[in-house]
Amino acid sequence: MRTIRYAAQRQALYHPERDSTLLTADASPQLDALCAEMSRLAYRHFETDNAEADYVRRAVGCAGYDRTAFFSSGSSQAFAAANTAARSAIVAFRGTQSDDVRDLITDARFHPVRWPAGGMVHSGFADAANALLDHGVRTWLQEHAGWNLVHTGHSLGAAIATLSASTAPPRHLVTFGSPRVGDESFAQTLDGTEVRRYVDCCDLVTRIPPPGAAYGHVGVLRYVDRRGIVGQVDDAEAIDHDQDMGRLDYFHDYALVAGDVAIRDLADHAPANYVYALFGTPA
Repeated sequence: MRTIRYAAQRQALYHPERDSTLLTADASPQLDALCAEMSRLAYRHFETDNAEADYVRRAVGCAGYDRTAFFSSGSSQAFAAANTAARSAIVAFRGTQSDDVRDLITDARFHPVRWPAGGMVHSGFADAANALLDHGVRTWLQEHAGWNLVHTGHSLGAAIATLSASTAPPRHLVTFGSPRVGDESFAQTLDGTEVRRYVDCCDLVTRIPPPGAAYGHVGVLRYVDRRGIVGQVDDAEAIDHDQDMGRLDYFHDYALVAGDVAIRDLADHAPANYVYALFGTPA
């Protein structure tokens, strides 16, 4: 039985900007839950809509973050939320946002390129990260050097957050549904940063590009099991079993419902499912 609320709808996967935030005056989320929600808020169209920017400001204000900055370059976006009294801030990077599954599952054919901080990384992710770093993010990070900084993001946003963290190391890097970004030499550039990598059960995007010498994951795995519980399943064999059972559960409960995603491997990638798991939102 599912114990945590689950979002199987296509809208949750393809249009997370339409979701309502869980950040309210009554909420007191822990850091990783806050990162999950800020990663979802990063999908709001703040770069073109002042009302959306105000929505983000109000949401993060509920968590004590009194100052925001927004960054945009082409199809890459991010925002920063700062708590000036505590000298702490979270930079949240937007992930892939499209009705086209081919865009959601980032093309693994991109070749590795050398990353300035060290190692080889996915060229498509590098381009997206450089676009934002060169259009305000790097300057903002330099201005807040010495603060308690956190980088976060979902999907492509997680990959960009990982690359950004390697250039200006934050205290924490918290990612959700992250693809593999680079090689072992690149992973070493994150030594000294606390990296927590959340994977929701069958999330397909966390399995691309294929593993090998060119691409590996970074940080400590925090696995969300098929019931939405974090951290109870932690070895490879148990995870494989949980995923198999999760796919069966999904087929019976959601796969044939109109408006739902057809397979769990895609549905588990929805930002909402990371948010619900971290907030412990009951079914």
